[in-house]
Formats: sequence, structure tokens, C-alpha cells
Amino acid sequence: MIFFQQKYRKSFYKISKFIASSVALGPSATAEGLSSIAVGLNAQSKGDNSAAFGDLAYVLNIMLISR
Repeated sequence: MIFFQQKYRKSFYKISKFIASSVALGPSATAEGLSSIAVGLNAQSKGDNSAAFGDLAYVLNIMLISR
């Protein structure tokens, strides 16, 4: 987990920064941007990390749908 956090800290920082900056844009723009970020992260990661990013994308989609 520590290795995971160190390796992908920048990616998670980008995601959180993107979420914070896109709240004012509305759900559709946020969903579009998050899906492209999730695709990029899944392509970037390998092995078990891709499953973790898949879970992250799932949680973010749930958050967006429930808005």
C-alpha cells in the first residue's frame, strides 16, 4: 500500500484537483473528464494496480450519479 501511494500520489493529486476545479462545471463535464482520467490511469497502471483504479473509477461514478 505504501508503494502504491508513493507511485501514484501525483495521479491521485491530479484527480482530486480536477474534481475540485470541475465542481462548478456541472455533472456532465465532470463525468466526461473523470472517465478520460480513469482510462488514462488504467492504461498507465499494470497488474494489481489496474484493479485498484477500476475500483476508484467505480466509486467516482457512483458519486457522480448520486449528485
